[in-house]
Amino acid sequence: MKFHGRLGPGRLTDAGQVLELRLHAPARAAGLTIKIWEMDTFPDEQGGTTSEGSEDDLLATFTGDLETAPGSGGARGAEWRAFTVTDVVIEEAKPDVARFKLRILGTDTVYEIPILSEADEAEGDDYELGFSIEHGGAEQFRTRTPALVALPRDPVRVLDVRFGDHADGAAEPDPDTTTEAPLALRYVAFGRCEGEPDTLTGKLDVLGNGHLDQHGYLVVHPAESDDAAAGEVKQVRRGRPMYLYVHDDDAPFELGPSTIPIALCDRVGDDGVVRRTALDRSHPSGTHLLEQPRGRAERDGRLRFDPAPQEVEGPRRHDPERARAAFARLAARLRGRTR
Repeated sequence: MKFHGRLGPGRLTDAGQVLELRLHAPARAAGLTIKIWEMDTFPDEQGGTTSEGSEDDLLATFTGDLETAPGSGGARGAEWRAFTVTDVVIEEAKPDVARFKLRILGTDTVYEIPILSEADEAEGDDYELGFSIEHGGAEQFRTRTPALVALPRDPVRVLDVRFGDHADGAAEPDPDTTTEAPLALRYVAFGRCEGEPDTLTGKLDVLGNGHLDQHGYLVVHPAESDDAAAGEVKQVRRGRPMYLYVHDDDAPFELGPSTIPIALCDRVGDDGVVRRTALDRSHPSGTHLLEQPRGRAERDGRLRFDPAPQEVEGPRRHDPERARAAFARLAARLRGRTR
């Protein structure tokens, strides 16, 4: 008995696109098992595939029966067979890993299947998917031409955003007082959030280390690169919730769960850009909430701190009159000195 099928399209670049499994042979079979695999191969520069030397990862298992599909009405019957799913097991994965949609011809159900290997990978990658057919307790067919999943990736860049004041009646910084510049020559540990990112329990699960070049791009860490990889920009899968911890330690962090609170990290935007926003204390505009001095008020017969924040006038470090006066005082002191 001959077994045959194929996955299409051959290249998947959109997570919303559905990958179809089309079975061609045999015409009928009961108790068939179809397994979806992430192959251990990757495309090489010669247009072929190279093995990573590891085992294929099982992603999902479908059990069911194969029957002849309804004819097209012509002289020839349908070129595919209808697979009726009786049981399905999809492997568990962390919620932030990449997923693809799969439909087996013969059923209208679209299954969402995770790509397990991304859980331990810091950067986005391309993945090759295949399938096997088992019948009678033995494997009868395995993919020779896998389908490639190449989801969009973005280079990571960190910008230092400084603002002088908030817009009137708004919580966002005033664009007229905001400047952006690359955050350069700093070290970075980056990865995923272990726990809830909106709570104090969330911690950084370090998946990789890097260094910010002069243009703010995240490149290979100096301690982990060779001459060929030096300056290579790191990329992450678009839309994946990734976090960066910027620091000054030239030693790379140990990979795996850490004690770094996720609250101290910056999330990578959907465009791959991280904007680290902070108040520019040297900006000469208006009033700033530089400090929150509290006065005292008498309550219940005792002096207590007034909890209400107070606005204070920001320093005018760029006032030319103050600068000229300071230079004049310095010059007078120098003229008054005797040798």
